[in-house]
Amino acid sequence: MIGSQLGSYEILEEIGRGGMGCVYKARQQALDRIVAVKVLLPQLAADKVFVERFLREAKSIATLEHPGIVTIYDVGEADGTYYFAMQLLDGRPLDEVLEEGKPLPAETAVDVLRQVARALDYAHQAGILHRDVKPANIILTEAGQAVLTDFGIAQALSDTRLTKTGSSMGSPEYMAPEQVEGKALDTRGDLYSLGVVFFHMLTGRVPFTGESPVAIVYQHVKAPVPSACEANPKISQELDQITTTLMAKAPEERFASAQNLLQALGPEPTAPTATVEVHRPGVSRWLVGGALAAALGLAGALFWFTSGPGAEGPAQDQAPAVETEAPPAIAPAAEEPGVADEGGVELEPEAPPPPVPEILEVTSEPAGAMVTLGDSTLEQPTPVEVELLPETDYRLRVRLEGYDAAALDFTLDDLTESQRSAGALHFPLQKSIPPGVVAIAADYPVEVRVAGRTYRRGRIELPPGSYEARISAPSVFYREDRRITLESGRTEEIALPPATSITIAANPSRCKVRIDGRDAGYVPAEVRLTLGPHEFEFDWESLGKSLTLTRSINAQTGRVFATAPR
Repeated sequence: MIGSQLGSYEILEEIGRGGMGCVYKARQQALDRIVAVKVLLPQLAADKVFVERFLREAKSIATLEHPGIVTIYDVGEADGTYYFAMQLLDGRPLDEVLEEGKPLPAETAVDVLRQVARALDYAHQAGILHRDVKPANIILTEAGQAVLTDFGIAQALSDTRLTKTGSSMGSPEYMAPEQVEGKALDTRGDLYSLGVVFFHMLTGRVPFTGESPVAIVYQHVKAPVPSACEANPKISQELDQITTTLMAKAPEERFASAQNLLQALGPEPTAPTATVEVHRPGVSRWLVGGALAAALGLAGALFWFTSGPGAEGPAQDQAPAVETEAPPAIAPAAEEPGVADEGGVELEPEAPPPPVPEILEVTSEPAGAMVTLGDSTLEQPTPVEVELLPETDYRLRVRLEGYDAAALDFTLDDLTESQRSAGALHFPLQKSIPPGVVAIAADYPVEVRVAGRTYRRGRIELPPGSYEARISAPSVFYREDRRITLESGRTEEIALPPATSITIAANPSRCKVRIDGRDAGYVPAEVRLTLGPHEFEFDWESLGKSLTLTRSINAQTGRVFATAPR
């Protein structure tokens, strides 16, 4: 795809590849800015379940606005290729920092832990799980921020499609025991994975290793949690206890939430405590620890990557990184002398003039889209003029019913020269495709399994298309497989048969019964059944006798009776 056009994006180079898609560096031509574009692998685009999961990733991230979570700009499809554009982070993945097998200074590890915990706390409160917390999904930026990326298998907490029994997804080295076993996950599964990441940062290795993924995940379920102190004696007992609590086998024994973890870590430090040099040939840049950067503008915990021979910094054969004393305080700058007037009296220097705002007109195609600027009270339809100050971060959102929303995170310096000289920002909006609707009418609880997901409500919205659906109602012994074809903006109504109560009895009475293959217990039994044919299997275990009957149930059927065969 290098050099090709994808929607409004020019693909420049590949920068990453995962289990679901490739990530490219791209230029968004409309705004002349560099972004990251994630593209679904072609072999998966034909699979509706994968497409749904891919688009869910984009929509999940798009609802989250937090400095510790990667920002998504745009979602789209071009000639059958699904993609979304997101913030291109200037930094390095944590797994590359850890790949030399050396532990990070405890202060640095705690700083990263705090930042990721704050990001998870925000996502969890929004009802979203990450499900794949690991060093490769944590970017350490040059601005000192630890940013959580790749919500590739994230989902709303109420969505059970990926938490069904027997299904598990994630990275073996960082998976929670309940995730390995395919059990339902909650926020404490993400905290377990974060605990493994913390253990890795403190000790330089993951807690469980093996010759195969199966061997690794088995240890997550069965093996005792190793001691971080034994792996690295420099670690305090308090931090060892944090890792032990995060990685407890039972979810109820872990921290109840990311907020509880942050409280257990105590107040954040207000001054730098240590530095660490992480030697990595090939790149020269500073990655700054975020909690301390906020206090001084520089980190107390730094990662230094050298660029090879001749680069400034440590030599190639320098000894491994060690903790050092805090750097001396930076001396304050000398005060500038005042300006003397002609009489020799010293005058105060003039204050700099206030910044002058620039006025830009925001337009859209079609016009009339609602514009929101950050947290301001501005919410007006296009065209609308906005006042913007230099060196200020803005988030502009443009929304119109029936069209996909557009968003832009920028400063004035991010805009092109033509945009600033014209004093205008234009947003061409793309029409959204209304979903089709399945409306199921029944007087009992219903489950619908369709497109790899289970719904427990009577009204379901799905993209237009044809689906194989399984409709079931266990409480009334009902199950049906049917094909559903949905059109955009149209409703497919399905009325299920009513249910009635009947008594099931047998002679002798000590008899088990199954209805349509499902256990209904011992007779006599009172059950509710949908009208229509049902199969009854009677089993007299003590006699070694059984009998199968088929009966058509109607509103007048009050009883089904069976006698053991001679």
